[in-house]
Amino acid sequence: MIEKCNLHMKDYVADSENDPKLEAIGREIVRKCGKLPLAISVLGGVLSQKNSLHEWETVNKDVDSYLRMSEGSKEGYGAVLQVLAQSYDELPYHLKPCFLHLGNFREDEEIDVEMLYLMWIAEGMVSSDHRGTEETLTDVAERYLYEMAIRSMVQLNLDKFSTNTRVKSCYLHDLMRDFCMARGKEVEFLKLHHFRGGKDPLPNSSTENFSTPARCFIIIENCEGHDLIFNDSMMSMALEANGQLRSLLISAISRRWPWKVSISFPQVICDSSKFKYLRVLKIEACAFKGSKLPKGIKNLIHLRFLSLKDSMFDKLPSSIGQLQYLQTLDIRGHGIVVPNVMWKLKRLRHLYLGFFHRTRKGKLSFFGLSKLETLVGFDKDKDDFKDVSKLSNLRRLKSMVYITEKNEVSEILNYLNSKQHNLREVQLDICYVVFKLKEEEKIVPIKDFFTYLSLHQFRVYGGKFEFQKVEPLLFPSNLNDLSLLQCEIQGDPMDFLGKLSNLKKLSLDYADLVDRKMLICDANAFPKLLSLTLDSVPKLESWVVAKGSMPNLSDLAISHCLKLEMIPDGLRYVTTLKKLDIWMPKKFNQRIRGPDNHEGVDYDKISHVPLITLEVSYLDPLSESSDSTS
Repeated sequence: MIEKCNLHMKDYVADSENDPKLEAIGREIVRKCGKLPLAISVLGGVLSQKNSLHEWETVNKDVDSYLRMSEGSKEGYGAVLQVLAQSYDELPYHLKPCFLHLGNFREDEEIDVEMLYLMWIAEGMVSSDHRGTEETLTDVAERYLYEMAIRSMVQLNLDKFSTNTRVKSCYLHDLMRDFCMARGKEVEFLKLHHFRGGKDPLPNSSTENFSTPARCFIIIENCEGHDLIFNDSMMSMALEANGQLRSLLISAISRRWPWKVSISFPQVICDSSKFKYLRVLKIEACAFKGSKLPKGIKNLIHLRFLSLKDSMFDKLPSSIGQLQYLQTLDIRGHGIVVPNVMWKLKRLRHLYLGFFHRTRKGKLSFFGLSKLETLVGFDKDKDDFKDVSKLSNLRRLKSMVYITEKNEVSEILNYLNSKQHNLREVQLDICYVVFKLKEEEKIVPIKDFFTYLSLHQFRVYGGKFEFQKVEPLLFPSNLNDLSLLQCEIQGDPMDFLGKLSNLKKLSLDYADLVDRKMLICDANAFPKLLSLTLDSVPKLESWVVAKGSMPNLSDLAISHCLKLEMIPDGLRYVTTLKKLDIWMPKKFNQRIRGPDNHEGVDYDKISHVPLITLEVSYLDPLSESSDSTS
């Protein structure tokens, strides 16, 4: 066991492999930690920042003193917390508030790092002095998180579908969260209130002794599925008239259905005398009583971060345009009316709109938003594209575009391929409104889109692809996520798409293979593909997978392809396949598993897959019952 733990320590500190004295100290530290993996991991992170024998000896001595202070604690729990305290004490000063801020999130919650970075920035925790050439504050915040991860203070979940495999979310180990909450209580950093159930909305706080907390996190948990009205009196009870509050986060949990927790937007929040220093306001997944936000929200003059994501209300008040220090606005929701005041928010850096947002008159203007870095939910049909093309600091664009005439495609391509922007990542959803277009106007200019290096996600609805007219790819592409939905496809798309060196996710949904009945994946095709979906491809009869194709595929879904005859034999060579979902006609499924649960003729091709789900397609007219999941 000690050998395994010591090897884990060496993952963090390579020098111990070459210096027997360092290795001896490492073994001693492992022994003192009682072989507890979390304690060893955390101390490994601490030692990774130490380069001398003296520093290692100092850490070893401190661990010994910490452990002596907690002798006799149950199962070494107290000892581990003392080790965690040492790891926290070793953090650079600028990382300590960032770590304590993680206590604002629920137990076992996967924390969206994109929003985490923006909250850190809003609270002034990210120093502009740490910014390098052409770096944004978000880049600096990302570096902060990596520094804590190296020290094993926080665990990271990678986005396997991103081009650079960046971090998608993070979380705290249970013991680490216990320590984070305890230290947050000690330094009066945050305050937690937990409201449970509709019948007993009394606060249950684990940190009730705070006198002047800087942050308040309120969890509304509706265990019974009844609506809970969160109002001014409950808010006052929770906040105790504290004028120093910098962050207020209200998080709703409903087990039965989203928005089952309804709140009256607390009018007290708009009291600038009580919320004079409020910088972060986050109220998510709540239904606002009366479907309204108060106009008085304009009184929160120092607000930097406002998120109402997934909350239900009718419209955003135009007074939102008076929040002159606002940096992040997240109103991703369902059909919210957005007033044409975004252009007034001159300090706005990150704007998240719902794809189905509405406007009263004309299009949303973004004129003059020179600091804007992120624009998600841009809809060319409702928002002014001319303004967007002038946003010189824009780094990320996620857009929905409806194509009703040919020149609209040219306008987008001219912008993407121009040198007038600094875009790093583009996610495009393009919908060809086919009943308004001629046949030649539905053709997607493949090369023009795919050669654009910042295009990472591309979804096309209703377009027409002519792959046989496109030569093999001789250019780089960073495209990692491609979906073709209700598209006409001429030629074999696999021949072309298999050469996209960074493609990790591919979906063909309701695709019409105009002149083909077969798909062929050659050897060496799709070198990085992780996920493949074939859904409702009506003309597909045969699929050939050569040995060496899709060497990294982990998830495969085959659904409602009624003419497909069998599982391709080449899947037996895709040893990375972990999950296979099949929704196919009963005849197809029986080639995998027969009526008596015996192995079918195709089972040996996929016997290595750990998780196989078999369901009968609802489009199969000959089937009345579904198969089981294995």
